Amino acid sequence: MEINKKYKIWDIIEYALGLITVIILFSFVHLNMSYELRDPDIWLHLKTGEYIVNNRGVPNTDIFSSTISGKEWINHSWLVQVIYYLVFRFGGVDNLIFVSAITVTLAFLFLFLSVYGQHKYLIINTAVLFITIMASKIRFNIRPENFSILFLSLYLFILTKHIRKKWVYLLPLIQLAWVNSHGFFILGPLTLGIFILAEKAKRIPIFANKAQDIELQDTDSYKNLVCVLLLTLLVSFVNPYGYKGALYPFKIIFTCIGKSSIFYDYIEELLPSWHFFKMASYYYLLIILSLSVSLLNFKKINLAYFLLWLLSLGASLRVNRNIIYFNFFAFLVAVDGLAKGPNNKRFNFVEDFFGKSLRFLKYILNFIIAIVLISWSLKQNYSILTSRYYIFEENRTKSALLGIAAKGYPDKATDFILEKDLPGNIFNQFNYGSYLIYRLYPKKRVFIDGRTELYGEKFFKDYEKILSINKEAINDTFKRYDINTVLLGESGLNLGSISSYFFKSPDWKLVYFDENSLVYLKDITQNKILIG
Repeated sequence: MEINKKYKIWDIIEYALGLITVIILFSFVHLNMSYELRDPDIWLHLKTGEYIVNNRGVPNTDIFSSTISGKEWINHSWLVQVIYYLVFRFGGVDNLIFVSAITVTLAFLFLFLSVYGQHKYLIINTAVLFITIMASKIRFNIRPENFSILFLSLYLFILTKHIRKKWVYLLPLIQLAWVNSHGFFILGPLTLGIFILAEKAKRIPIFANKAQDIELQDTDSYKNLVCVLLLTLLVSFVNPYGYKGALYPFKIIFTCIGKSSIFYDYIEELLPSWHFFKMASYYYLLIILSLSVSLLNFKKINLAYFLLWLLSLGASLRVNRNIIYFNFFAFLVAVDGLAKGPNNKRFNFVEDFFGKSLRFLKYILNFIIAIVLISWSLKQNYSILTSRYYIFEENRTKSALLGIAAKGYPDKATDFILEKDLPGNIFNQFNYGSYLIYRLYPKKRVFIDGRTELYGEKFFKDYEKILSINKEAINDTFKRYDINTVLLGESGLNLGSISSYFFKSPDWKLVYFDENSLVYLKDITQNKILIG
């Protein structure tokens, strides 16, 4: 009796440490999502949201570009863009960052709640959560994708914790919001479909005999899942673009299969994950961990988790932007496998031999893990909270949290373009496009921005030729689109660079420069006064 009482005290201490660790880890996620605004694409989303609110409609064609104006545009993130714009308009940039941070924090919370239940695994699950968070940091930013992460975690929470309840009928409502928030809404029906497929496989006699430890759902629950899947597929057509919006993800998937697109060589988030081996080290650790526990518990494996793990692994290895989705599935696989323990009798002799001593050793090990995680997280949180940098132009320091980054956007150059009302169309670099859309539309339109799927591979190749100083491409493209102004993001005039080409060209004159940007104007009669 006294021994059981002693163990109960240890259990309480272990549980308390586990909860403290979880809370501090969630604060770590929130702080990492609270860095100053520096994403290049957020400005496009804010401007589109503004357009939708002011015009009470979602644009069906491009309205922001001078090069592809009028081209059909499937804007799958319109709902998030409206939310972001309204928060930004009435709450400012800090509240926009806060909403984004809360979105991602909630995603990890629901992911953790998907496995939360047995207190004795709390600290181990928290350790796996830590690896998952660190593996996902590569995708921490303000973007509509954050809502895909949240909706996926809600799917997983319902399918793991409430699959036999009427809660599953919330999934079509989640799907309705998802299909109007981000192009990865296809993950909803896919996840649900794999759960149904795994359940069907469990009912096959051959498989059932080999997996006697796997619990079957009752017939009514299974039928409910099939019904919910049909409903989620149906509501996917409820978007401003109808069937085109519902089928949009398949169009993107098919462009990834077969011939390689130029975007997968130049766009950072579309590069293979091995390009970021150092940054993605926790991602590879999560692969090893989840694969190891799957092999050790193969007969007890959760087939739905493993199939999702397998599919998302391939997608994440090919394109690094998919890493965070794999991490969520890998978290479930790892936690499920660790909870079940090795499926081999020869491992049981350790517990039989050491008995109570082993139980005490587990307590000590869990305490060490919790204390290490708490200490590390608190240190990181303090480092983030106190992180500052100096702005020389303004003679002040700024926190790395909240606000807008002091550098990274051509704000002063854009002020100059607006002040002087530079005529004609603008040639701009890829990463500047979204910011220029926010600042210049509707007065001026951009040459290119982050909507790669809209511009297409051929146009991007022509753009790369310009940056590679292909004189024929520069002359032909600038003549075709009547380019009169060039805005570049290089302050140095290194030989061979695109800025050096325009600086030395007799057809162009440098009219503005600062530490971030350069503005060139075409040397023609109409511009003589502006050139001076």
